[in-house]
Amino acid sequence: MTVRVAVLCVIFAWHEEAVAAAERLAAPWDWTRAERLARRYDSALAAERRRNTPQCASGCGEAFIVDGRLNPELLLPTELMDTLAGMYTMSNAERRGAVRAQWLRHAPAAQRDHFWDELHAAGRPFFESWAEFQRLNAVLETASESDRERLQARRDEVFDSLCARRVAALAAARTLFSEKEFDRFLYEAIAPGVFISESGGTVSDAIAREEGCR
Repeated sequence: MTVRVAVLCVIFAWHEEAVAAAERLAAPWDWTRAERLARRYDSALAAERRRNTPQCASGCGEAFIVDGRLNPELLLPTELMDTLAGMYTMSNAERRGAVRAQWLRHAPAAQRDHFWDELHAAGRPFFESWAEFQRLNAVLETASESDRERLQARRDEVFDSLCARRVAALAAARTLFSEKEFDRFLYEAIAPGVFISESGGTVSDAIAREEGCR
């Protein structure tokens, strides 16, 4: 090996190490969509995550695993919006308050007066549609045969509206609180409680979801 080739190899190795170090140092909310998806759907990295995830001790097949406690940076903001919407659908006020208190302990951005009310108002169409979708799913479990077709049609209609409303709610919240502040809230407060096991997912599917499923 010539000196020049050796030097180039050293430079290349240093560059790769520097890039990896920069990724480790970047806050989860500062990652770009391209960075998240490239690592999330990298088969070698996905296999490594399966090996290191306790939930996969009995096997996860070829699923793409994302544990928000270990790799919050691989979650997408729209996925975190679904968990946020789930909090607003909790009918038990004590449980809802406990979830909010837990999130607040991890997210300074949310520690402001009227945060939850302002957030709900900003994303109202999405949060209300999510609540209706969950309610319809529950009703369908015990619905009579005569009501089932009508309820399923309404559930499908609501489901089809969720993608665009989710993206609109995220945009409205980012405008209200600033993008960096709100995304930091999503990744500090919500991401650690999210676990995703996704089979057959693709980068294209994820991008479509992030853009409102157009």
